[in-house]
Amino acid sequence: MTKINVKSWMSMLLVMVMVVSMGASVQANTVSYEAPIYMNKTIVENKTQVLVDDTFQVSYKFQPQDIPADMLLPEDYNTPKDIILIIDTSGSMAFDIEGNDRYNWYEISYSQYIDKREDYKKTSHWWWGVRYYKGVLIDNTIPSRMELAKNSAKNFLKQLEGLPNTNVGIIEYNTYTSVKDGNNSVLLPIDNTSNYNHLVSAVNSLSANGGTNIGLGMYEGFKALNTNSDSEKYFIFMTDGVPTYYSYYVSNGYSYYYNTETNLSIQLGGTGNSDNDGNALNYGKNIGRLIKNSNLDIQSYFIAFADNDAGNTLRAISDTASGTYKKALTGNALEDIYNELGEQISSDFSLKNVYFQETFDEGFEIVSYPSSMEKVNNTVKGQFGSINYNLNSAGTHFVASPMEFTITLKAKTPGEYVLGEGQKSFIRYRDLDGEEKIRGFAELEMIVTETQVPNMNVNLSNTKEHLSNYILTIDININASLQVYDINDTLLFTLAGAKGENAFDMTRNQLIGTYLKVRATDPYGNVTNETVPIITVLSIGSQVHSELVLQTQINSTISKIDVNEVNIITNGFIDALGQSSHSLPLVEGGNLIEIGVENAFGNTSNLYHEKSIEADNTPPIIKYDHMKGFVLDGSAMPVYVESNGTGSRIVETHYMKLPDGITNADVSDFSGLIGSNQGLMVEMTEAEIDAIDNFAPNINAYEYLHERFDVTENGYYAVYAKDEGGNETVIVIRINNRMDELPNLL
Repeated sequence: MTKINVKSWMSMLLVMVMVVSMGASVQANTVSYEAPIYMNKTIVENKTQVLVDDTFQVSYKFQPQDIPADMLLPEDYNTPKDIILIIDTSGSMAFDIEGNDRYNWYEISYSQYIDKREDYKKTSHWWWGVRYYKGVLIDNTIPSRMELAKNSAKNFLKQLEGLPNTNVGIIEYNTYTSVKDGNNSVLLPIDNTSNYNHLVSAVNSLSANGGTNIGLGMYEGFKALNTNSDSEKYFIFMTDGVPTYYSYYVSNGYSYYYNTETNLSIQLGGTGNSDNDGNALNYGKNIGRLIKNSNLDIQSYFIAFADNDAGNTLRAISDTASGTYKKALTGNALEDIYNELGEQISSDFSLKNVYFQETFDEGFEIVSYPSSMEKVNNTVKGQFGSINYNLNSAGTHFVASPMEFTITLKAKTPGEYVLGEGQKSFIRYRDLDGEEKIRGFAELEMIVTETQVPNMNVNLSNTKEHLSNYILTIDININASLQVYDINDTLLFTLAGAKGENAFDMTRNQLIGTYLKVRATDPYGNVTNETVPIITVLSIGSQVHSELVLQTQINSTISKIDVNEVNIITNGFIDALGQSSHSLPLVEGGNLIEIGVENAFGNTSNLYHEKSIEADNTPPIIKYDHMKGFVLDGSAMPVYVESNGTGSRIVETHYMKLPDGITNADVSDFSGLIGSNQGLMVEMTEAEIDAIDNFAPNINAYEYLHERFDVTENGYYAVYAKDEGGNETVIVIRINNRMDELPNLL
């Protein structure tokens, strides 16, 4: 009879309980959820005032906020994924990145060609018409397009290696196609080592030869994805040239090859060198429409590699498929595209293909912009990537990395401008709730002059010694008249500012809204207008774990938040309302909070705020769990110490085994241990906490301190805990069933 291990049996039971309870919890809390994203737009080095012909960079930053895990059902993100890579292996893929032939060619005889025909696809032997040629490599240090494409494809596979519920297939196409199937299947689970090695080997075997039958390659890729309707489907197509061949059949008239009829005689059309009649391009467009009109919801990506002509043609095909067009003019650019797609696919879920657009005033010339975008007149537009979320190690939130890109402009015409005015600067994406969202960037004031205007740095601050005394400091590079206005354009004061630092006292009553306006006029009549942010603490809780909500000037960044001289936040973002919230670790008694903010002009505020929390007199709560005195592994006893009152932290825990015959204990019994390192309980590991979570679920995990002590023998054990407020408590635990080894159930 098979023996059953007690520990394994109980572990299985606990897992079943946990799965059921988690499922109920997730379903109960699932809502239609929007992904919160903070956006920020600034001028690099705060060059908001420039001279004619100066260049400057506009920086766009995105900070996706964490999404609580219980806001989404597992099926919303644990979906199967099918990916098909369709790779161009036409003859031009043997060229270098600039399109230059890497070989010198000379004619050989038919017999010489026949002698090497088994290496036809592995060497530089070619047949053209009735002549035979052999190529001699000019420079083996220059990689071919084929080599660059293979490296990018292998790196892409490496990103997906071991990913569960993910199937990958590879199709090469030139004049014809070759499906790199394994075990009679195109799509192979990539978490299987044998499958992964097969896919890598398939990529390594690719070589350049023949024409470019784009439509046929697309059709084979479409057929490969026309299987599991419940999976996310990724169609990733790459070419370095224009279509030169097409496939068709004759059955009651001419038709392109893209249906499921059997017993068809498939014909090859085209010259292999050009597409003068447009049939090869139309074939690709027809397959694009087939992809678009299917019910498979295929996410298609079309990559034009190293050829601008190919890009123009492929964009037209991509548009018919409602696909995403990407251009790579270098090997590094191609690798970046595959890496981006690999990160997207391997994430738990994504906001895919986020679209950006901004139209600039004619007073500026667009100098450079991201390679994934395009410039149309004075507008930059295009997709800059996907926002990818992954579950954190604690399993509590989905998190995404920040994103950033820049656009370089050149000032052409003097004047005062507002970049993005009238919703001319925005992003568009499909949110988690399925709705398309359009979100605008904050407007950004810009001044272009023919002569140098005053340059100033402005700071608003108080001191930790005098919180109610505010100081406005204006550091200026020239003598100038200074005027300070509130947000409503009410003049607060006018002063003669000297070159250097000028400091002025202000009251809280003068700090209205989210910013002050500062105007500097030099002796030559040149004027600078800037703002300085005001920080307002809207709310902060009265517990040691409290949420701070602040408000300041929109499009600013939080440079720091310090609590009791310990840094908590750096480079935080403000939402569209100018607000931001952060969890702060406070202590009982007085807390000094320092907040720093910087706006788009580079002007700053550094303000101190005090928050006092009264110490409570509520003792900690000590819990423990073991099955009626039964210690499973005979080694450790888990204990949970919960804070109470204002949420005071636990600062000290001890345990002791009571002498025989003693069954009670109080705080005085621990007087010799308090403040020492004797009898200290040990913090539990994350794995140990996960294992016992079903016995004492953490509704508010931050309120629990998970610790344990070794159980050496049966008897009575006393446990002591002390919190930040000096409150103490003791409990006694009886262990009467300690076992060195677990019995087996027959």
